[in-house]
Amino acid sequence: MIRNLVLALLVAASTPAIAGNADIDYKEMLSSNNANLTHLAIGMTKAQVVEVMKSFTTTLHSAQYTNPFRIDALQKDGETYEVLFYLTRAHPPFTPIRESQATPVVLKNGVVVGWGPAAMQSLR
Repeated sequence: MIRNLVLALLVAASTPAIAGNADIDYKEMLSSNNANLTHLAIGMTKAQVVEVMKSFTTTLHSAQYTNPFRIDALQKDGETYEVLFYLTRAHPPFTPIRESQATPVVLKNGVVVGWGPAAMQSLR
């Protein structure tokens, strides 16, 4: 019994942090988000996006950031849009985290219609 408990603890400790809602290194978050963006597809649901992009947090200069970094919602021409912002670029030293350091994933009525700057331009 104790051996099984020790084995379970060892497996849990060796599991990558990005597998769940764990706190990971800021640079690891950026790397993970960039890699995970390549697995997105038009037509995915929000739940599928969240599963692909993972749910974790990072701490940088005593501030905690979640994945996604920010969520915006709006209505345009009778359609509901939601934008999930995922941090993908490092911030310059001595500056706060900004939207420009994130890649937006745009959902229309709960389904992915695009990501990146071009997708955001289509909303403006």
